[in-house]
Amino acid sequence: MQRVAFALLAGFAFIIAGNSGASAAPAAPFAWTGCYLGANVGYGWAPTKWNDNGIEFTSHSANGVIGGGQFGCDYQSGAWVFGIQGMIDAAGMKGSSANLLLDPGGAVIDSTNISSFATLTGRFGYTVEPATLLYVKGGAAWVRSSFRECCEPTVVILDTLGPLNDGIADVTRTGWTIGAGLERMFAPNWSAFVEYGYIGLGSSSVRFSPINGSPGPFIYHIDQNVHTVLLGLNYRFGGFGSR
Repeated sequence: MQRVAFALLAGFAFIIAGNSGASAAPAAPFAWTGCYLGANVGYGWAPTKWNDNGIEFTSHSANGVIGGGQFGCDYQSGAWVFGIQGMIDAAGMKGSSANLLLDPGGAVIDSTNISSFATLTGRFGYTVEPATLLYVKGGAAWVRSSFRECCEPTVVILDTLGPLNDGIADVTRTGWTIGAGLERMFAPNWSAFVEYGYIGLGSSSVRFSPINGSPGPFIYHIDQNVHTVLLGLNYRFGGFGSR
């Protein structure tokens, strides 16, 4: 996942370098005040720990490509920029590991799939030059995840932990998010950005519905946090010459 993150950062650096090479031309006035609409693509990874009654029995990272869109509005005062942003992304982040506590043979697999997430954040930035904005952001986050435990041995007579269960859970978890990024205007009304984000979900109880004839629902505690690296493009209703 680090290779993917570095590749995204290198791609954005190429955009900035190419744009900076044209700086010999007279600079147009830039302004960040206004609203924008855009799209993003990137990569995410989510370390996930499963535990039951305080005993961690498996862990893995759900990794994959993410992509979606964002909208927001900014206000510039001098070199400082303040704003609010909403973002929603689809995700293909998946991971799994064997639950060796329930079955030392490795037949029981616990899996995680993150299908989407959304954030609502405030942004606070500083223009290191008129067309380049460094910013931090923070606010609320929502993550849609599915969890699955399957498939356990049909013979449980030697199971000292009680009846084994197969089950699935689909949940939307609420958390908080922080992030930082760099955004650059490279053409009238257009800007590109690179951004790292962190979503903190912590540990919460997740209720699993039984499958495969399991006797009933059961609850695990799942600890999960999400990391993202995004490249994005915004169309700004303002920008060049709007001050």
